[in-house]
Amino acid sequence: MNSTLQVLTTLVTLTFLGVIVRMVRARQMRAKYSFLWMLVGAVFLVFSIVPGLLDKTARAAGILYAPALLFLGATLLLLFIAVHFSWELSRIEERSRTLTEELALAIARIEQLERGGVTHASSSHEVAARDADPKLRAPLRR
Repeated sequence: MNSTLQVLTTLVTLTFLGVIVRMVRARQMRAKYSFLWMLVGAVFLVFSIVPGLLDKTARAAGILYAPALLFLGATLLLLFIAVHFSWELSRIEERSRTLTEELALAIARIEQLERGGVTHASSSHEVAARDADPKLRAPLRR
């Protein structure tokens, strides 16, 4: 790698790391996600500062074409990110469902109290089922 390319890749990597730090400080990215990107930036910084390291690492891994190691690493990273975000999405969907159910129960309780008391004929499961269906839910009085 010539010195101009080495300086350019080092500057781009440092800029990338600076953007990540700035996003965390501005609360645009949570710290738990920034650690992954800081690790990626650190790896790229090491590869840009030590030019022959990518070739040596590729040879040690049995890869003849060094840039193929970068593509392999990027593919594995993207796979990891996709699995992680799928896990996060599943967790958030479950939390959203739970909060929706709790809200439906709270609305039902408020409506019962506004009507002057609790009717013992309907169980909390019946109330939750009724409130889950918008056609059956009575509008709140304000």
